[in-house]
Amino acid sequence: MKKVFFILIIAIAVIGLLFGVIYFYNRIAEKQRESIRFCQTDTDCQIKTYKNECVGGWSGCFNKNKTPASNIGVSSAFCDYPPTSCSCVQGKCEARYGLDLQALPTPQPGLTSNARIASFKIDPSCNGLVYTHLGAQKVVSFQINTGFDQSGRPSFRCQSGIRFRTSASGKFIAVESLSGGIDSKMTVFSAPNQQAITLDVYGTSAIFDFIFLSQDYLAVLTGYPSLPDEQYLTIYNIDEIFTSFSNTIDPETNYYIGHLLDKTLDIPTHSLDVASLDSVGGDLRVYGSATPKKQLLAIYSFRQISDFQNRVTGPQAATIVRNQPEVSNYFKRVPNAKIALDHEDAAKNSWVIHVFESLSDHVATFNWYYVNKTTGEITKEFNL
Repeated sequence: MKKVFFILIIAIAVIGLLFGVIYFYNRIAEKQRESIRFCQTDTDCQIKTYKNECVGGWSGCFNKNKTPASNIGVSSAFCDYPPTSCSCVQGKCEARYGLDLQALPTPQPGLTSNARIASFKIDPSCNGLVYTHLGAQKVVSFQINTGFDQSGRPSFRCQSGIRFRTSASGKFIAVESLSGGIDSKMTVFSAPNQQAITLDVYGTSAIFDFIFLSQDYLAVLTGYPSLPDEQYLTIYNIDEIFTSFSNTIDPETNYYIGHLLDKTLDIPTHSLDVASLDSVGGDLRVYGSATPKKQLLAIYSFRQISDFQNRVTGPQAATIVRNQPEVSNYFKRVPNAKIALDHEDAAKNSWVIHVFESLSDHVATFNWYYVNKTTGEITKEFNL
């Protein structure tokens, strides 16, 4: 009995010693982390890269005179997102993502229309946090669930890197994400509108690259690897999409609809996979993957990119009308509600859309709508 008691005492002592060693090691590691990030001013901080589980290492903000150790862990959710700059915050070097706040025009305090993107970061649960600023105020404006977690729940390991691009104006940020954990999706947040929309869902095709161009146009390169005939370049007029919010965004789902302010540009026949986009002197360039360096496939002038004239088709006009709040409410209230493309009014350069109730002995008109074929602007026959 005494022997068993003695062994038990020894075991407890060993376990206590083991926990003590672990605690001591963690304290040393914590002190190391604190010391390598110590700062007094922003100039004490510097972006450095060290080796860990991230491919090619991970970049973070550290004291310029310190070398980060290779065993300082980081969630793999952050692997693909090096900071754009560093700041000294309460004596510690902190990473900043997205646009530099000081590089943006100073907005007038309190006016949402002048809000701009200050920064963007990915949290450990693979959500995107958009920070905007109004004057000196900096707030989290929107949380984007990127959907890149393994099982639909918050996870420290994302299935894929979350890429994002910020427009030069600072008004918009586009974030690559997933819909239903499967389909590629593009989400766009507007700082002036304080609103995020689903710009497009591309199914199981990949988003190869995307880039903001002049005047807040967004180019998105999508398709399937090794299938050049199924690779597409789509241009979106983001500023106009948000300006024409009531005509272009479904109020219930916040999806971009109608597709009046986007278009697909033809990519010349090629045998390579499209790989990346670049903007040079206002022109958009598409590159294909090749060895030893990427190969230029096409160049599009800004005029080609920005020409959205005569874009409204008859079916698109009907979709615009169907998504008007008053028409949506009418369809909810009236079981036999119908919508029809009646005819084209050449004198008014418009499509004429009829919204009505189909009864057994007659048709009860709700309203007639004229949709401008160039702008998509709606004029009603009756002001209800």
